[in-house]
Amino acid sequence: MTWRRPTFRISDGRTIAGAWCLVWRKYDRLDEHYPEHLFVYADGRITLGQYAATDLAGLAKQLASGKIALDRPDAREWPAEPSKWESRSPEPRTDESFLLETADEIARLAGRPTAGDLLREAIRCYQRETTETNRALLRAAYLAVPAHLRVYVLGDMTARTGRCGSW
Repeated sequence: MTWRRPTFRISDGRTIAGAWCLVWRKYDRLDEHYPEHLFVYADGRITLGQYAATDLAGLAKQLASGKIALDRPDAREWPAEPSKWESRSPEPRTDESFLLETADEIARLAGRPTAGDLLREAIRCYQRETTETNRALLRAAYLAVPAHLRVYVLGDMTARTGRCGSW
């Protein structure tokens, strides 16, 4: 999913940075999904179109209830890769990984480190001192990155040299 910026909202005379992406919203009276803008802001506020604001917990509830879908529900399925081991495709995006991605986008907008930033710092710590504690911290930082973005976080995916990209 691609987050688009810049956008913003004004609150108490302050400009709050934001980003948006498209999701599929199911309306209560209809049994169909329609594209809708999902806005996130640096202060953690999340809005769907021009409707009531929520937070990450509220977004999780809407995703679990089916009121919001990440992909078009009636879209055709892509053919499966012949071998997962030979594939360069990322993990499939799930509601949980989308919530992690949304939290990362809020952190980025607020100027805080994202999961990718924390992973790169954990890599540097492990390279300086290869202890079991640093390895466990590195593993935890890797797993904190949304699963569908892990394949991209360490470097250039267009270089097929068999090495991780530049850290």
